[in-house]
Amino acid sequence: MPGKADVVLKRAVGLLMVSIMALAGLAFAATGASAVPTGSSSPRTVVPGRWSVVPSPNVTTDNYLDGVSCVSSTFCMAIGADSPTNAHTLIQEWNGTSWSVVPSASPAPANKLQSVSCVTTSFCIAVGYDGVDNLPNDQVPLVEQWTGGPSWTASTPTGHGTAAFNGVSCASTTSCVAVGADWGTPNQAFAWSFNGSSWAAIDPGPSTSGNVLNGVSCVNASFCVAAGFSGSYLTTTQPLVEQWDGTSWTLAASPSPSPTESAALQSVSCVGTSFCSAVGFGQTTGYDAPLVEQFDGSTWSIPSTPSMPRTTNNHLYGVSCVSPTLCVAVGRAHTNSTNYVTDAMGWNGTAWTLQPPVNPAVTPSGNDFAQLAGVSCVDSQLCVAAGDWSPGAGIDQTLAQSAINPSGYWLVASDGGIFSFGGTAFHGSTGAIALNKPVVGMAATPDGGGYWLVASDGGIFSFGDAVFYGSTGAIALNKPVVGMAD
Repeated sequence: MPGKADVVLKRAVGLLMVSIMALAGLAFAATGASAVPTGSSSPRTVVPGRWSVVPSPNVTTDNYLDGVSCVSSTFCMAIGADSPTNAHTLIQEWNGTSWSVVPSASPAPANKLQSVSCVTTSFCIAVGYDGVDNLPNDQVPLVEQWTGGPSWTASTPTGHGTAAFNGVSCASTTSCVAVGADWGTPNQAFAWSFNGSSWAAIDPGPSTSGNVLNGVSCVNASFCVAAGFSGSYLTTTQPLVEQWDGTSWTLAASPSPSPTESAALQSVSCVGTSFCSAVGFGQTTGYDAPLVEQFDGSTWSIPSTPSMPRTTNNHLYGVSCVSPTLCVAVGRAHTNSTNYVTDAMGWNGTAWTLQPPVNPAVTPSGNDFAQLAGVSCVDSQLCVAAGDWSPGAGIDQTLAQSAINPSGYWLVASDGGIFSFGGTAFHGSTGAIALNKPVVGMAATPDGGGYWLVASDGGIFSFGDAVFYGSTGAIALNKPVVGMAD
Protein backbone atom coordinates (compact mmCIF):
# COMPACT_ATOMS: atom_id res chain seq x y z
CA MET A 1 0.00 0.00 0.00
CA PRO A 2 2.65 2.59 0.71
CA GLY A 3 3.65 2.35 -2.92
CA LYS A 4 0.38 3.76 -4.28
CA ALA A 5 0.89 7.08 -6.00
CA ASP A 6 -0.96 10.19 -4.89
CA VAL A 7 -1.22 11.58 -8.41
CA VAL A 8 -4.14 13.61 -9.68
CA LEU A 9 -5.34 10.79 -11.88
CA LYS A 10 -8.47 9.01 -10.73
CA ARG A 11 -7.28 6.33 -8.31
CA ALA A 12 -7.47 3.06 -10.14
CA VAL A 13 -8.33 0.85 -7.26
CA GLY A 14 -9.12 0.62 -3.66
CA LEU A 15 -12.19 1.89 -1.89
CA LEU A 16 -14.53 0.72 0.68
CA MET A 17 -18.13 0.02 1.08
CA VAL A 18 -20.27 1.21 3.87
CA SER A 19 -22.88 -0.53 5.94
CA ILE A 20 -25.66 0.42 8.30
CA MET A 21 -23.95 1.74 11.37
CA ALA A 22 -24.23 0.32 14.86
CA LEU A 23 -25.13 3.17 17.14
CA ALA A 24 -22.99 2.86 20.24
CA GLY A 25 -23.00 5.86 22.58
CA LEU A 26 -20.25 7.15 24.79
CA ALA A 27 -21.68 9.23 27.62
CA PHE A 28 -20.51 12.17 29.62
CA ALA A 29 -22.30 14.66 31.89
CA ALA A 30 -21.66 18.27 32.74
CA THR A 31 -23.31 21.04 34.75
CA GLY A 32 -22.56 24.70 35.13
CA ALA A 33 -23.93 28.22 35.56
CA SER A 34 -22.58 30.23 32.62
CA ALA A 35 -24.91 32.15 30.31
CA VAL A 36 -26.35 30.35 27.31
CA PRO A 37 -24.94 31.74 24.03
CA THR A 38 -27.11 33.27 21.34
CA GLY A 39 -28.69 30.68 19.08
CA SER A 40 -27.35 29.95 15.60
CA SER A 41 -29.24 30.75 12.39
CA SER A 42 -27.90 27.63 10.64
CA PRO A 43 -30.48 25.50 8.81
CA ARG A 44 -31.85 22.47 10.56
CA THR A 45 -30.40 20.12 7.98
CA VAL A 46 -29.00 16.97 9.54
CA VAL A 47 -26.10 15.45 7.59
CA PRO A 48 -25.44 11.74 8.21
CA GLY A 49 -22.08 11.67 9.90
CA ARG A 50 -21.87 8.93 12.52
CA TRP A 51 -19.74 6.41 10.67
CA SER A 52 -19.24 2.74 11.45
CA VAL A 53 -17.22 -0.03 9.79
CA VAL A 54 -19.11 -3.12 8.59
CA PRO A 55 -17.79 -6.44 7.29
CA SER A 56 -17.17 -6.72 3.54
CA PRO A 57 -15.77 -9.75 1.70
CA ASN A 58 -12.36 -10.11 0.08
CA VAL A 59 -11.35 -12.33 -2.84
CA THR A 60 -7.55 -12.27 -2.47
CA THR A 61 -4.93 -10.57 -0.34
CA ASP A 62 -5.19 -7.46 -2.53
CA ASN A 63 -8.68 -5.97 -2.77
CA TYR A 64 -9.85 -2.45 -3.51
CA LEU A 65 -13.19 -0.68 -3.84
CA ASP A 66 -13.15 2.51 -5.87
CA GLY A 67 -16.79 3.58 -6.01
CA VAL A 68 -20.29 2.90 -4.73
CA SER A 69 -23.84 3.69 -5.84
CA CYS A 70 -27.00 3.17 -3.77
CA VAL A 71 -30.62 3.10 -4.90
CA SER A 72 -32.01 2.58 -1.40
CA SER A 73 -30.97 1.44 2.06
CA THR A 74 -31.33 -2.16 0.84
CA PHE A 75 -29.50 -1.95 -2.51
CA CYS A 76 -25.99 -0.67 -3.25
CA MET A 77 -23.28 -1.75 -5.66
CA ALA A 78 -19.59 -1.15 -4.94
CA ILE A 79 -16.87 -1.69 -7.53
CA GLY A 80 -13.10 -1.96 -7.70
CA ALA A 81 -10.57 -4.71 -8.29
CA ASP A 82 -8.67 -7.55 -6.74
CA SER A 83 -5.04 -8.03 -7.59
CA PRO A 84 -3.55 -11.50 -7.09
CA THR A 85 -1.15 -10.80 -9.98
CA ASN A 86 -2.87 -8.55 -12.49
CA ALA A 87 -6.03 -6.84 -11.25
CA HIS A 88 -9.48 -8.27 -12.01
CA THR A 89 -12.79 -6.48 -11.59
CA LEU A 90 -14.43 -6.79 -8.19
CA ILE A 91 -18.11 -6.01 -7.56
CA GLN A 92 -20.03 -6.30 -4.30
CA GLU A 93 -23.73 -5.88 -3.56
CA TRP A 94 -25.41 -4.60 -0.38
CA ASN A 95 -28.84 -6.12 0.39
CA GLY A 96 -29.63 -4.11 3.49
CA THR A 97 -27.99 -6.63 5.79
CA SER A 98 -24.62 -7.63 4.36
CA TRP A 99 -22.21 -7.29 1.44
CA SER A 100 -21.57 -10.14 -0.99
CA VAL A 101 -19.41 -10.59 -4.09
CA VAL A 102 -21.32 -10.56 -7.38
CA PRO A 103 -19.83 -12.26 -10.47
CA SER A 104 -18.27 -9.69 -12.81
CA ALA A 105 -16.62 -9.91 -16.19
CA SER A 106 -12.83 -9.73 -16.59
CA PRO A 107 -12.31 -9.93 -20.35
CA ALA A 108 -8.60 -9.00 -20.37
CA PRO A 109 -5.55 -10.10 -18.36
CA ALA A 110 -5.86 -6.95 -16.24
CA ASN A 111 -8.92 -4.82 -15.66
CA LYS A 112 -10.33 -2.45 -13.07
CA LEU A 113 -13.61 -0.69 -12.40
CA GLN A 114 -13.37 2.90 -11.22
CA SER A 115 -16.95 4.21 -11.06
CA VAL A 116 -20.53 2.92 -10.87
CA SER A 117 -23.98 4.45 -11.25
CA CYS A 118 -27.24 2.66 -10.40
CA VAL A 119 -30.71 3.89 -11.36
CA THR A 120 -32.77 0.90 -10.17
CA THR A 121 -32.07 -2.48 -8.60
CA SER A 122 -32.00 -3.91 -12.13
CA PHE A 123 -29.94 -1.24 -13.90
CA CYS A 124 -26.36 -0.22 -13.07
CA ILE A 125 -23.42 0.82 -15.23
CA ALA A 126 -19.81 0.41 -14.08
CA VAL A 127 -16.79 1.72 -16.01
CA GLY A 128 -13.03 1.39 -15.92
CA TYR A 129 -10.46 -0.14 -18.23
CA ASP A 130 -9.04 -3.36 -19.70
CA GLY A 131 -5.34 -3.89 -20.25
CA VAL A 132 -2.52 -6.38 -20.14
CA ASP A 133 -1.07 -4.49 -17.16
CA ASN A 134 -1.71 -1.32 -15.20
CA LEU A 135 0.18 1.01 -17.56
CA PRO A 136 -1.92 3.72 -19.29
CA ASN A 137 -0.52 2.89 -22.75
CA ASP A 138 -2.05 -0.61 -22.52
CA GLN A 139 -5.54 0.45 -21.39
CA VAL A 140 -8.79 0.43 -23.34
CA PRO A 141 -12.19 1.58 -22.02
CA LEU A 142 -14.32 -1.01 -20.19
CA VAL A 143 -18.07 -0.93 -19.50
CA GLU A 144 -20.03 -3.45 -17.45
CA GLN A 145 -23.81 -3.51 -17.08
CA TRP A 146 -26.12 -4.96 -14.45
CA THR A 147 -29.65 -5.91 -15.47
CA GLY A 148 -30.74 -7.60 -12.28
CA GLY A 149 -28.29 -10.49 -12.14
CA PRO A 150 -27.07 -13.01 -11.51
CA SER A 151 -23.91 -11.48 -13.01
CA TRP A 152 -22.59 -8.43 -14.84
CA THR A 153 -21.86 -8.36 -18.58
CA ALA A 154 -18.95 -6.48 -20.13
CA SER A 155 -18.41 -4.53 -23.33
CA THR A 156 -15.49 -2.51 -24.65
CA PRO A 157 -16.48 0.55 -26.70
CA THR A 158 -14.52 0.78 -29.92
CA GLY A 159 -12.98 3.89 -31.39
CA HIS A 160 -10.32 4.55 -28.80
CA GLY A 161 -6.87 3.11 -28.42
CA THR A 162 -5.19 3.73 -25.08
CA ALA A 163 -7.85 5.21 -22.81
CA ALA A 164 -9.69 4.61 -19.54
CA PHE A 165 -13.06 5.58 -18.10
CA ASN A 166 -12.79 7.29 -14.71
CA GLY A 167 -16.40 8.24 -14.00
CA VAL A 168 -19.98 7.47 -15.03
CA SER A 169 -23.40 8.91 -14.21
CA CYS A 170 -26.83 7.69 -15.32
CA ALA A 171 -29.82 10.01 -15.18
CA SER A 172 -32.08 7.15 -16.33
CA THR A 173 -31.89 3.69 -17.88
CA THR A 174 -31.65 5.34 -21.30
CA SER A 175 -29.26 8.17 -20.52
CA CYS A 176 -25.72 7.71 -19.17
CA VAL A 177 -22.48 9.62 -19.67
CA ALA A 178 -19.00 8.21 -18.99
CA VAL A 179 -15.81 10.32 -18.91
CA GLY A 180 -12.11 9.64 -18.69
CA ALA A 181 -8.81 10.23 -20.41
CA ASP A 182 -7.27 9.29 -23.72
CA TRP A 183 -3.59 8.64 -23.00
CA GLY A 184 -2.10 10.54 -25.91
CA THR A 185 0.61 13.20 -25.90
CA PRO A 186 -0.69 15.20 -24.19
CA ASN A 187 -3.55 13.41 -22.41
CA GLN A 188 -7.01 14.44 -23.58
CA ALA A 189 -10.37 14.10 -21.88
CA PHE A 190 -12.95 11.96 -23.63
CA ALA A 191 -16.61 11.10 -23.09
CA TRP A 192 -19.18 8.56 -24.27
CA SER A 193 -22.96 8.42 -23.91
CA PHE A 194 -25.42 5.50 -23.57
CA ASN A 195 -28.93 5.67 -25.01
CA GLY A 196 -30.29 2.49 -23.48
CA SER A 197 -28.96 0.13 -26.13
CA SER A 198 -25.52 1.29 -27.31
CA TRP A 199 -22.56 3.52 -26.49
CA ALA A 200 -21.26 6.29 -28.75
CA ALA A 201 -18.44 8.82 -28.51
CA ILE A 202 -19.53 12.40 -27.92
CA ASP A 203 -17.76 15.74 -28.23
CA PRO A 204 -14.81 15.45 -25.82
CA GLY A 205 -15.04 19.08 -24.82
CA PRO A 206 -12.83 22.12 -25.16
CA SER A 207 -9.20 21.32 -25.89
CA THR A 208 -6.80 22.08 -23.08
CA SER A 209 -3.32 20.73 -22.63
CA GLY A 210 -3.28 17.42 -20.85
CA ASN A 211 -6.86 17.51 -19.61
CA VAL A 212 -8.31 14.53 -17.71
CA LEU A 213 -11.90 14.06 -16.48
CA ASN A 214 -12.21 12.07 -13.25
CA GLY A 215 -15.89 12.32 -12.38
CA VAL A 216 -19.28 13.23 -13.85
CA SER A 217 -22.78 13.89 -12.52
CA CYS A 218 -25.89 14.00 -14.73
CA VAL A 219 -29.22 15.47 -13.65
CA ASN A 220 -30.91 14.66 -16.98
CA ALA A 221 -29.98 14.01 -20.61
CA SER A 222 -29.21 17.69 -21.22
CA PHE A 223 -27.32 18.61 -18.04
CA CYS A 224 -24.15 16.91 -16.88
CA VAL A 225 -21.10 18.32 -15.12
CA ALA A 226 -17.68 16.67 -15.39
CA ALA A 227 -14.66 17.49 -13.22
CA GLY A 228 -10.95 16.72 -13.38
CA PHE A 229 -7.79 18.65 -14.11
CA SER A 230 -5.80 20.24 -16.91
CA GLY A 231 -2.05 20.20 -17.28
CA SER A 232 0.59 17.56 -16.66
CA TYR A 233 0.36 15.65 -13.39
CA LEU A 234 4.16 15.54 -13.46
CA THR A 235 4.32 19.35 -13.19
CA THR A 236 1.45 21.72 -12.34
CA THR A 237 -2.25 20.95 -12.78
CA GLN A 238 -5.33 23.12 -12.39
CA PRO A 239 -9.00 22.25 -11.70
CA LEU A 240 -11.09 21.50 -14.79
CA VAL A 241 -14.90 21.66 -15.00
CA GLU A 242 -16.98 21.08 -18.12
CA GLN A 243 -20.75 21.17 -18.63
CA TRP A 244 -22.78 19.03 -21.08
CA ASP A 245 -26.02 20.40 -22.57
CA GLY A 246 -27.01 17.29 -24.51
CA THR A 247 -25.09 18.34 -27.60
CA SER A 248 -21.66 19.63 -26.61
CA TRP A 249 -19.36 20.39 -23.69
CA THR A 250 -18.50 23.92 -22.59
CA LEU A 251 -15.61 24.90 -20.35
CA ALA A 252 -16.63 26.40 -17.00
CA ALA A 253 -14.58 28.98 -15.14
CA SER A 254 -13.39 26.87 -12.23
CA PRO A 255 -11.30 28.66 -9.59
CA SER A 256 -7.93 27.43 -8.40
CA PRO A 257 -6.50 27.65 -4.88
CA SER A 258 -3.14 28.70 -6.35
CA PRO A 259 -2.01 29.42 -9.93
CA THR A 260 1.51 28.24 -9.11
CA GLU A 261 0.72 24.98 -7.27
CA SER A 262 -1.15 21.90 -8.44
CA ALA A 263 -4.83 21.20 -7.80
CA ALA A 264 -7.25 18.62 -9.18
CA LEU A 265 -10.90 17.60 -8.84
CA GLN A 266 -11.70 13.92 -8.34
CA SER A 267 -15.49 13.75 -8.04
CA VAL A 268 -18.62 15.85 -8.58
CA SER A 269 -22.27 15.60 -7.52
CA CYS A 270 -25.13 17.77 -8.81
CA VAL A 271 -28.63 18.30 -7.44
CA GLY A 272 -30.67 19.99 -10.15
CA THR A 273 -29.11 22.50 -12.51
CA SER A 274 -28.30 25.11 -9.88
CA PHE A 275 -26.23 23.24 -7.30
CA CYS A 276 -23.14 21.05 -7.64
CA SER A 277 -20.23 20.18 -5.37
CA ALA A 278 -16.87 18.98 -6.69
CA VAL A 279 -14.04 17.76 -4.48
CA GLY A 280 -10.37 16.95 -4.78
CA PHE A 281 -7.19 18.46 -3.42
CA GLY A 282 -4.88 21.39 -3.94
CA GLN A 283 -1.31 22.01 -2.90
CA THR A 284 -0.62 24.55 -0.18
CA THR A 285 3.05 25.35 0.43
CA GLY A 286 4.03 21.94 -0.83
CA TYR A 287 1.34 19.91 0.92
CA ASP A 288 -2.00 18.67 -0.39
CA ALA A 289 -5.08 20.17 1.26
CA PRO A 290 -8.73 19.16 0.72
CA LEU A 291 -10.41 21.15 -2.05
CA VAL A 292 -14.14 21.79 -2.51
CA GLU A 293 -15.69 23.81 -5.33
CA GLN A 294 -19.41 24.60 -5.52
CA PHE A 295 -21.77 25.74 -8.31
CA ASP A 296 -24.78 27.98 -7.65
CA GLY A 297 -26.29 27.81 -11.13
CA SER A 298 -24.08 30.50 -12.63
CA THR A 299 -20.60 30.47 -11.08
CA TRP A 300 -18.16 28.15 -9.33
CA SER A 301 -16.54 29.20 -6.06
CA ILE A 302 -14.35 27.72 -3.33
CA PRO A 303 -16.15 27.66 0.04
CA SER A 304 -14.34 27.61 3.34
CA THR A 305 -13.50 24.12 4.54
CA PRO A 306 -12.32 23.05 7.99
CA SER A 307 -8.71 22.19 8.60
CA MET A 308 -8.05 18.48 8.60
CA PRO A 309 -6.69 17.12 11.89
CA ARG A 310 -3.52 16.11 10.04
CA THR A 311 -0.67 18.16 8.70
CA THR A 312 0.24 16.71 5.30
CA ASN A 313 -1.42 15.46 2.12
CA ASN A 314 -5.15 15.45 2.79
CA HIS A 315 -7.33 14.37 -0.13
CA LEU A 316 -11.05 14.18 -0.93
CA TYR A 317 -11.89 11.46 -3.47
CA GLY A 318 -15.69 11.21 -3.51
CA VAL A 319 -18.76 13.38 -2.91
CA SER A 320 -22.51 12.75 -2.87
CA CYS A 321 -25.25 15.39 -2.56
CA VAL A 322 -28.97 14.74 -2.05
CA SER A 323 -29.95 18.41 -1.79
CA PRO A 324 -28.32 21.86 -1.81
CA THR A 325 -28.18 21.56 1.98
CA LEU A 326 -26.85 18.01 2.30
CA CYS A 327 -23.59 16.68 0.89
CA VAL A 328 -20.99 14.26 2.20
CA ALA A 329 -17.38 14.06 0.94
CA VAL A 330 -14.87 11.34 1.80
CA GLY A 331 -11.16 10.76 1.38
CA ARG A 332 -8.09 10.32 3.50
CA ALA A 333 -5.76 12.28 5.77
CA HIS A 334 -2.10 11.48 6.26
CA THR A 335 -0.84 10.90 9.78
CA ASN A 336 2.74 11.23 8.52
CA SER A 337 4.56 11.15 5.18
CA THR A 338 3.41 7.59 4.39
CA ASN A 339 0.50 6.54 6.62
CA TYR A 340 -3.09 7.75 6.29
CA VAL A 341 -6.57 7.28 7.72
CA THR A 342 -10.12 7.87 6.51
CA ASP A 343 -11.71 11.31 6.69
CA ALA A 344 -15.11 12.77 5.84
CA MET A 345 -16.82 16.16 5.65
CA GLY A 346 -20.48 17.14 5.65
CA TRP A 347 -22.23 20.16 4.06
CA ASN A 348 -25.43 21.47 5.72
CA GLY A 349 -26.20 24.31 3.33
CA THR A 350 -24.10 26.81 5.25
CA ALA A 351 -20.76 25.24 6.08
CA TRP A 352 -18.58 22.16 5.66
CA THR A 353 -17.69 20.41 8.92
CA LEU A 354 -15.40 17.51 9.73
CA GLN A 355 -16.96 14.18 10.63
CA PRO A 356 -15.24 11.84 13.07
CA PRO A 357 -13.22 9.22 11.15
CA VAL A 358 -13.62 5.52 11.78
CA ASN A 359 -10.66 3.27 10.98
CA PRO A 360 -9.69 -0.35 11.51
CA ALA A 361 -7.19 -0.93 14.30
CA VAL A 362 -3.53 -0.26 13.56
CA THR A 363 -1.64 -3.52 13.17
CA PRO A 364 1.41 -4.50 15.24
CA SER A 365 3.52 -4.17 12.10
CA GLY A 366 2.83 -0.45 12.13
CA ASN A 367 0.69 -0.37 8.97
CA ASP A 368 -1.79 2.46 9.18
CA PHE A 369 -3.47 2.76 5.79
CA ALA A 370 -7.18 3.37 5.35
CA GLN A 371 -9.03 5.50 2.82
CA LEU A 372 -12.49 6.12 1.37
CA ALA A 373 -12.69 6.78 -2.36
CA GLY A 374 -16.41 6.81 -3.08
CA VAL A 375 -19.63 7.70 -1.28
CA SER A 376 -23.35 7.48 -2.07
CA CYS A 377 -26.06 9.10 0.05
CA VAL A 378 -29.60 7.75 -0.22
CA ASP A 379 -31.23 10.60 1.70
CA SER A 380 -30.74 12.43 4.97
CA GLN A 381 -30.80 9.10 6.79
CA LEU A 382 -28.04 7.07 5.13
CA CYS A 383 -24.70 7.44 3.35
CA VAL A 384 -22.54 4.54 2.21
CA ALA A 385 -18.80 4.85 1.50
CA ALA A 386 -16.29 2.49 -0.10
CA GLY A 387 -12.51 2.15 0.08
CA ASP A 388 -9.68 -0.06 1.36
CA TRP A 389 -7.34 -0.57 4.28
CA SER A 390 -4.19 -2.54 5.08
CA PRO A 391 -4.10 -5.04 7.96
CA GLY A 392 -0.45 -5.82 7.25
CA ALA A 393 2.45 -5.30 4.89
CA GLY A 394 1.54 -6.15 1.29
CA ILE A 395 -2.14 -6.75 2.09
CA ASP A 396 -5.13 -4.63 1.04
CA GLN A 397 -8.67 -5.34 2.16
CA THR A 398 -12.03 -3.83 1.26
CA LEU A 399 -13.37 -1.34 3.76
CA ALA A 400 -17.08 -0.70 4.20
CA GLN A 401 -18.57 2.12 6.22
CA SER A 402 -21.96 3.77 6.62
CA ALA A 403 -23.32 6.86 8.30
CA ILE A 404 -26.93 7.13 9.40
CA ASN A 405 -29.31 9.38 11.24
CA PRO A 406 -31.35 7.22 13.60
CA SER A 407 -35.13 7.25 13.84
CA GLY A 408 -36.83 6.64 17.15
CA TYR A 409 -37.19 8.42 20.46
CA TRP A 410 -36.16 8.53 24.12
CA LEU A 411 -38.21 8.66 27.30
CA VAL A 412 -36.80 10.28 30.43
CA ALA A 413 -37.88 9.70 34.03
CA SER A 414 -37.76 12.30 36.79
CA ASP A 415 -34.51 10.80 38.10
CA GLY A 416 -32.93 11.15 34.64
CA GLY A 417 -33.21 7.49 33.74
CA ILE A 418 -33.28 7.11 29.93
CA PHE A 419 -35.24 4.62 27.83
CA SER A 420 -34.36 4.43 24.11
CA PHE A 421 -36.64 3.07 21.37
CA GLY A 422 -36.23 2.44 17.64
CA GLY A 423 -32.83 3.25 16.20
CA THR A 424 -31.83 5.72 18.90
CA ALA A 425 -28.78 4.98 21.03
CA PHE A 426 -28.29 5.19 24.77
CA HIS A 427 -25.69 7.86 25.53
CA GLY A 428 -25.91 7.95 29.31
CA SER A 429 -28.22 9.10 32.10
CA THR A 430 -28.39 10.57 35.60
CA GLY A 431 -30.28 7.54 36.89
CA ALA A 432 -27.50 6.72 39.35
CA ILE A 433 -26.79 10.33 40.38
CA ALA A 434 -28.36 12.01 43.45
CA LEU A 435 -30.06 15.09 41.97
CA ASN A 436 -30.87 18.33 43.74
CA LYS A 437 -34.07 18.65 41.75
CA PRO A 438 -35.96 16.23 39.47
CA VAL A 439 -35.39 16.14 35.71
CA VAL A 440 -38.28 17.82 33.90
CA GLY A 441 -37.25 17.72 30.23
CA MET A 442 -34.81 16.66 27.53
CA ALA A 443 -33.73 17.71 24.03
CA ALA A 444 -31.79 15.78 21.39
CA THR A 445 -28.98 17.03 19.17
CA PRO A 446 -29.89 17.29 15.46
CA ASP A 447 -27.88 14.19 14.50
CA GLY A 448 -29.28 12.05 17.32
CA GLY A 449 -25.79 11.56 18.68
CA GLY A 450 -26.55 13.02 22.09
CA TYR A 451 -29.06 14.81 24.30
CA TRP A 452 -29.45 17.23 27.18
CA LEU A 453 -31.46 16.73 30.36
CA VAL A 454 -32.74 19.67 32.40
CA ALA A 455 -33.79 19.66 36.04
CA SER A 456 -36.43 21.96 37.51
CA ASP A 457 -33.71 24.27 38.87
CA GLY A 458 -32.25 24.62 35.36
CA GLY A 459 -29.30 22.31 35.95
CA ILE A 460 -28.15 20.84 32.62
CA PHE A 461 -26.70 17.38 32.00
CA SER A 462 -25.19 16.72 28.55
CA PHE A 463 -24.53 13.32 27.00
CA GLY A 464 -23.07 12.01 23.74
CA ASP A 465 -22.19 14.82 21.33
CA ALA A 466 -24.40 17.36 23.11
CA VAL A 467 -22.33 20.42 24.07
CA PHE A 468 -22.77 22.10 27.43
CA TYR A 469 -23.49 25.83 26.97
CA GLY A 470 -24.46 26.78 30.53
CA SER A 471 -27.31 26.44 33.01
CA THR A 472 -29.36 28.20 35.67
CA GLY A 473 -28.46 25.60 38.29
CA ALA A 474 -26.76 28.20 40.47
CA ILE A 475 -29.37 30.92 39.96
CA ALA A 476 -32.32 31.48 42.33
CA LEU A 477 -35.38 31.15 40.05
CA ASN A 478 -38.79 32.70 40.66
CA LYS A 479 -40.42 29.58 39.20
CA PRO A 480 -39.11 26.12 38.38
CA VAL A 481 -38.02 25.20 34.86
CA VAL A 482 -40.59 22.96 33.17
CA GLY A 483 -38.96 22.05 29.84
CA MET A 484 -36.29 22.66 27.21
CA ALA A 485 -35.87 22.65 23.41
CA ASP A 486 -32.95 22.47 21.03
